[in-house]
Amino acid sequence: MPFKKGLELILTGFKKDAEDRLWEQWTVLYPLMVRGEVRFVSFAEFKRRNMPDYAPKKKEEKSTEDLIAWAEEIKQRDRRKGGL
Repeated sequence: MPFKKGLELILTGFKKDAEDRLWEQWTVLYPLMVRGEVRFVSFAEFKRRNMPDYAPKKKEEKSTEDLIAWAEEIKQRDRRKGGL
């Protein structure tokens, strides 16, 4: 199995395990929500609030000029510290 595919499977497993734990927490709170002791929150909302990875993240796209300027900054810092 390729490394990248294996890593994706492992990460998927971790996310599923975290989701299962959130489900168990929500089911403990559910009776309190039904009785009105705690404000009702759907599981989707509960998951969104407690599992930041639930919402897809957008990649930040940087221009070529920004990347070159960033690399130059790193190079200058490295030189100041006695690098190459």
